[in-house]
Amino acid sequence: MTSPNLLDQALVALAAGDRRTILELVRDQPGPLGAMAERLGTSHDAVSRDLSVFHDLEYEGALEQLASGYDKALLEAAGLEGGYRVLDVGCGSGSSSRSAARAIGTGSVLGVDLSAATVRRAETLARAEGLSNVAFHQGDAATAAFDPASFDVVISRFGAMYFGHPAHAFTNLAQALRPGGRLALAARRDAERNKCMTEVAGALAMGRTLPERPGAFGLAREAHVRSMLGEAGFVDVILEERSEPVTFGPDAAAAYALVSTQGLARGLLGGLDVAARKTALARLRAVLEAHETPHGVLFGSTCWLVTARRPETPASPTVQVGGPP
Repeated sequence: MTSPNLLDQALVALAAGDRRTILELVRDQPGPLGAMAERLGTSHDAVSRDLSVFHDLEYEGALEQLASGYDKALLEAAGLEGGYRVLDVGCGSGSSSRSAARAIGTGSVLGVDLSAATVRRAETLARAEGLSNVAFHQGDAATAAFDPASFDVVISRFGAMYFGHPAHAFTNLAQALRPGGRLALAARRDAERNKCMTEVAGALAMGRTLPERPGAFGLAREAHVRSMLGEAGFVDVILEERSEPVTFGPDAAAAYALVSTQGLARGLLGGLDVAARKTALARLRAVLEAHETPHGVLFGSTCWLVTARRPETPASPTVQVGGPP
């Protein structure tokens, strides 16, 4: 695994727009990082994108583990049975999709995600595992033209909370479920109960007032979730609070290498000059060191486990689905 110090230097060079330093840092590195030296773009955005691609490839397993603590509870709540047709919304690199595919045997799973890169990665991992009953599609599940009643279960592990127009999105998912079909979601509760996000953001804020992130906590309010799912045509809506530790890595050095180039960190670091960026990264390292335990770098997290059902005799929804497929 690449030295956290090397990634740190690359991030600082990126903030300064110093492409030459980045090339010098990565040129002699083994594997995909070294190969990246031959294809780094000439613009700041291209350099940032290529560093991000490398990071996601190298830390794929660790990234999946960040949310995997809720997988078992989510799949149990979904009530999966052999032969079921399952839709996985916001599937990412396919961890939850593969788990569902193993659970339903002769059934089928379709994972949908906005990111073409993660969908390709999901396909690769499913092939490597020899799973033939799971497929992936790059697109927006909120507006996709699914065949009516084409799924028995819809699941989403921390994906549905990012819907831009959630009422329309859940109406679309309801019509994709068969009558009596089931919805099962894991969605973060409020920021105060999710230190894994707030402490990292606070370390990188450098005194700035951070804007609210409605996406990350878009389904945090119980009354809002109940009302919205009811309007979309769902019944028997249940929200159960679940808490699980989130492991950022086996030790602080590995956690720093993972977290320092994630989307949240890249966004907050991008608005800082070189000196402030160095300070912010030092603060981030200190936060991670403070959470280091014999069992890894652990943060608390709390989510809603949301279940609902499409009625056997569907009522007309109060929200109309719009937008392109």
